[in-house]
Amino acid sequence: ELFRFFQGMIAFRKEHASLRRKGYFTGAVNDRGLADISWHGCQLFAPGWNDSTSQVLAFTLAGFNGEADIHVMMNMDSQDLDFDIPVVPGRRWHRVIDTGAAAPDDILSKGHEALWEGETYRVTNRSIVVLISKP
Repeated sequence: ELFRFFQGMIAFRKEHASLRRKGYFTGAVNDRGLADISWHGCQLFAPGWNDSTSQVLAFTLAGFNGEADIHVMMNMDSQDLDFDIPVVPGRRWHRVIDTGAAAPDDILSKGHEALWEGETYRVTNRSIVVLISKP
């Protein structure tokens, strides 16, 4: 199962250019109005940089040139937490990775991503969830 998971992670990285950047983020905005990177906590645009007790972090990577946007939610807390999900005009979010889910649902292959229609996502304690946007 661990080998399968890492195979999936390698494939996911190869599929998304925004995960293989060769330069720093510049604040560029894609055609959907998303900045190349946006930082969040459980609430959008509230990463809690000044909260030394915060155990959550989320970020959105804008997709360019037809690429999917990527939204990552990391919960290092000991309890399950609800994370807000950004609205992307003309797109819907699909779950690719949820390290809190049992195998083989912890990572889904291209074309088999699970549609997520909620405004929030409950991230299991000490786990990471990755969503991608699709038209």
